[in-house]
Amino acid sequence: MKKLTIKEQKLKLLEETVAYYEQDPSRRAIYDDGRCAYRIKCEDGTVKKCAVGRLIPDHRYDSSIEGYTLEDLYNEEEMLHKVLPKKYSKLGYKFLNSLQKLHDFDNYWTGLSAAEKRSGIVEVIKNSILIGVI
Repeated sequence: MKKLTIKEQKLKLLEETVAYYEQDPSRRAIYDDGRCAYRIKCEDGTVKKCAVGRLIPDHRYDSSIEGYTLEDLYNEEEMLHKVLPKKYSKLGYKFLNSLQKLHDFDNYWTGLSAAEKRSGIVEVIKNSILIGVI
């Protein structure tokens, strides 16, 4: 099996992330006040995860990262490498932050023009990957 390039890995993860939340936008880890969390445990036992939170294996998740931004994690490399597998952290802050912003903004997931807005931002992210900006 051919090993994927970094660009191919980013494009694949972008597609997987979009498909995951398109299937059920309520999976997004967003509190009622609009704040994001890596994980939110619901009363019914389900766990909502943000775009980066989905990449953290259950056995590596540490609730102490809640409140940390992705930038904070990249600035504290020890914590970053403790929770996020290298196959994802090596994709870089700029890419993962773009993925996270896609998750965070309601206008990409709810409302009448959400699909159109989401499609537009996904194209921007894809093009940024392809030209090497992220």
